[in-house]
Amino acid sequence: MKILRKWASVVSPLLVAALITATAPMTSAVAAIVTTDQLVNLQADAANRDKITDFLTRGDVQRQMTELGVDPSQVELRVAALSNAEAHGVAGKIDEAPTGPGAVGGLIATAVVVFLVFVVTDITDVTDVSPFDMPQREEQR
Repeated sequence: MKILRKWASVVSPLLVAALITATAPMTSAVAAIVTTDQLVNLQADAANRDKITDFLTRGDVQRQMTELGVDPSQVELRVAALSNAEAHGVAGKIDEAPTGPGAVGGLIATAVVVFLVFVVTDITDVTDVSPFDMPQREEQR
């Protein structure tokens, strides 16, 4: 009997605590239907923020930010502070930004290189592209 009372004195407070916890007022859960558009917008917002973060963590961008006096360690905080519309706008600007020389610059550079190759090979008589030495050949015949 003493063992039973001793066991009851240990278990009783635990049972009381469990009952109080089980019957404590709980916050109610709210469920709502999420439309496909809302889900797509949430995913697009997350993708925009990821794109901005990826762009801002590039080495060349971080060097430029440091030169302008922006602390690169604050990038994540600043991206998180953007509204969804601002994040969408900035991500759109990243897509529109040129990644290198434009198409016109590339075509001009290619044309200049091809021209220089023709001039050098013609001067060294590897090719005969220009007719400026034609009269000499006719006189030799």
